[in-house]
Amino acid sequence: MSEEQIAEKMQAEENKFMMILASLLALVWVILIIIDIAGVLDPSIYFLYGLFNIGAFIFYNRSRNKRASERWIKTTLFEDKEEKKAE
Repeated sequence: MSEEQIAEKMQAEENKFMMILASLLALVWVILIIIDIAGVLDPSIYFLYGLFNIGAFIFYNRSRNKRASERWIKTTLFEDKEEKKAE
């Protein structure tokens, strides 16, 4: 198994984990909206909204930065290896 195949397999597993995590975040968001509509925890629900939004923002930026760094790694490092092999 080559390095690229191993990297692709690890990426697929990580993408699966990120999709599960994103689904859980969406579920928590729906639960918070239902609690807000029901009128339970009126004053503290906005604190929970704020915590959730901060967590979602950090999660989104982390995954976005990770994708950008992976693109950079693929375009620079793998191209350098291919150029060395070609020489």
